[in-house]
Amino acid sequence: VVGLLALFLFKCERLAYRTSATFDEAGHLGAGLSYWRNGDFRITTWNLFLMQRLLTLPLAFDSSPFPSIAEQDRLKRDPIAVGETYLFKMGLDHRSLLGRARMMNAAFGAVLGLLIFAWTRKVGGILAGVLALALYVLSPAVIAIASLVTIDVGAALWLNAAVWAYAWFLHAPSWRRAVLAGLVLGALLLTKFSALAYFALAGAIFLIGLALPNASWGNTAAT
Repeated sequence: VVGLLALFLFKCERLAYRTSATFDEAGHLGAGLSYWRNGDFRITTWNLFLMQRLLTLPLAFDSSPFPSIAEQDRLKRDPIAVGETYLFKMGLDHRSLLGRARMMNAAFGAVLGLLIFAWTRKVGGILAGVLALALYVLSPAVIAIASLVTIDVGAALWLNAAVWAYAWFLHAPSWRRAVLAGLVLGALLLTKFSALAYFALAGAIFLIGLALPNASWGNTAAT
């Protein structure tokens, strides 16, 4: 498991520091840093702010200059324009800036892989868990999206974690499990509007639990 996750991070690192910026990365990076540096939440990428703040955390407190609120207003608070100004027009090493934020996303991708392994092992055993993790970390699509400054990996992580935590709570309700389920759901709802799909999944898990009262929490959630 450690070896597979290390291989995943190695592959992500090779892409993170060696590929050019994609269209929307500047927008996510510009919005996230505006929240940190200027406290200005008027910049929006049609997503919510949590993952953008987390992905730009490695850049939040360094000494690199960032467009001021007045400059953001001049750019009409366009997140892509703000991000491109920061990356390409202020004399900074844009490859290093992008790479650091991208590797933050890769770290969330590794955590998602660990969750996939743990959940699959609970349902099907250790070999099933390792196989599921291998399919995940060797997927070109997963490696590609985990090597960019976008919120998709974070949204996938929070969604899977929220479903897992809710199923775990239903299996043996306690205040600790309720707090965990609430915190993870809160993170999901602060990441992307499509998080509303969670409630359909949670409802399905609840109904399956009523229909199969003797099923374990792992098998119920996986169903």
